[in-house]
Amino acid sequence: MQDCATATETAPQVLRRLAKRHDRKRLAAQQRQERARARKAAEEDHAEKLAPQVQRMTVYARDGKTVLRGPRVEQSGIGMVRSNPVKRLAARSRHKEYPTIGDAHVAAADCLLTAWEGAHGSPCRGMNYGERQSGRGTPGDVSDATIASANDFVTARSEVLRIQEAAGALWPVLHAVVICNINPTAWGEAQGMNSAMSIGYVVAALDLLARCYQPRAPKRGQIRAVEFASPQFQN
Repeated sequence: MQDCATATETAPQVLRRLAKRHDRKRLAAQQRQERARARKAAEEDHAEKLAPQVQRMTVYARDGKTVLRGPRVEQSGIGMVRSNPVKRLAARSRHKEYPTIGDAHVAAADCLLTAWEGAHGSPCRGMNYGERQSGRGTPGDVSDATIASANDFVTARSEVLRIQEAAGALWPVLHAVVICNINPTAWGEAQGMNSAMSIGYVVAALDLLARCYQPRAPKRGQIRAVEFASPQFQN
């Protein structure tokens, strides 16, 4: 009887102890969630200073699963660089039995993206309004930096036009997948193609792009001999 009374008396204490333990766990969980939210908010604030969120987010279809367009920029070290969608395609292709997209396609896409940015940036200035020179400038003078910027613009534009001419009918594929960062399947659906057909078009376009950036084989010099049969050329 005494043991039962003792147990009855200590039961409220046990319940209070369990309730306090539950409150401590709940409070600790809330603190962890608040710290995680604060850390995520700080990371988002830092990323927003580097690039707007609209350029860092992935665009999905209405089902919330199908990717329509990947992020335009991605973090590289302490800064943001333009995202290369072919790099993600190559990463997925490595897990296949017969990979179709490799490092050569990624490097070629990087070259095309660099040329596209150089050819579609801000137009260079034609006058020396904002640059100081050692000598007195006269109206119509063009600084060396402006000339170099114009040369870079012309070089990048010529490279884009060269790739566009070489690609021909496959240029819309390169423009959509490489430059606009549109998912190959989403691009194929817009053209009325199934997934396998759209991937085939993308691989063919990337193969052509990689060949455009392959170094040309040097031509070997040949020595040619000419022999004149007419006697008037021999004298």
